[in-house]
Order: sequence, then C-alpha cells, then structure tokens
Amino acid sequence: MTRMRYALTVNVAAWPPDIARLWREALRPHGMLAELPTGFRPEAHAAGPLIFRLAILAEAFPGAGEFGDPPRLAGFDASFERLDPVDHDRLTAECPARVRGVYRRSPCEAHFVTDERHSAIDIRLQCFAAAALAVAGDGVMHDGRSGDYVLGAEAFRHAARQAARGSGSDRSTRSCVT
Repeated sequence: MTRMRYALTVNVAAWPPDIARLWREALRPHGMLAELPTGFRPEAHAAGPLIFRLAILAEAFPGAGEFGDPPRLAGFDASFERLDPVDHDRLTAECPARVRGVYRRSPCEAHFVTDERHSAIDIRLQCFAAAALAVAGDGVMHDGRSGDYVLGAEAFRHAARQAARGSGSDRSTRSCVT
C-alpha cells in the first residue's frame, strides 16, 4: 500500500545558528507556540521524526480551538544534509530560472515530510517550519506536491495557503496531501 505524502524541501546557504529560537519566534505569529529540545542542531539530527512541544493559540486560525490549550507533541519526518557538489549542480540546473541564483548558493538541504499518519497540526507545523527556515536562510522552498518553488516572504504565504486547504480537521487537511 502506498502512503500519500506531503514533502517540502528547503535549501539554504547555511543552517541558522539558533534554529530552535528561530522557529519559536517565527511560528508564534502563526498561532503556534513551539519548542524544540535544548541544543537542537540540524547537522546532528539523524533522519527521522523531528518533534516539537507545541501549543496552539485558540483564535490563531479557523478550527484552532478544537486543538485545545495544553501543549502537545507534534512533528514531521525531517532530514538535514549538505548536498554533494555534483548533485547540487544537477539540481540547480533543473530548477526554474527565477530561483536558480538562490538555489546555486544554497547547498544545505532540509526535507520535511508528513503522510496520512500525521495530524492536521503536524502538517501545519511542517508548512510553517519550512517557510521559516527558507526566510531565515534567505533560501528557496520547494513544494513536492504542487511543484512550486518559493522564495523569501513568499514562503509564509505559500504555507498559509497550504494550511488553509484544510479547515483544521485531520480529514480535510489530509485530502490536500498527495
């Protein structure tokens, strides 16, 4: 049985020095109070689940109130790598011309993946965490489902559109994941 997946890839020149603080500050305006374990470093993260302690602000987005007040664990599968120069050159040549310059100077690649086992909150967190990394690293975010490449502040608008495709319930959000 094939699982439906939603994959986002972010390429940046270097990992932000304090990515845990970056995510905490960048996600708050989007209704998520997120904490990673102390000392989290992308280069030390083995591929697999990336778990946040997450609280949702009740009025942050339609349906947010159904997630309640208590902090919960939320996350997505993540991997962080520095691309081999040959692979980086090949991928740079394949990306759209409008993002090629940013991609060329961005060999650090993060993959964020969810599937039908993940909740609507996991998917929302994935979208906004990827956008925050793209913005902070002045990089490019690639949405594997839509094929879109987005730069800078455009990444948050893209994340909001993807998160809004569901009303906040698992069932409706999963329907947009392919």
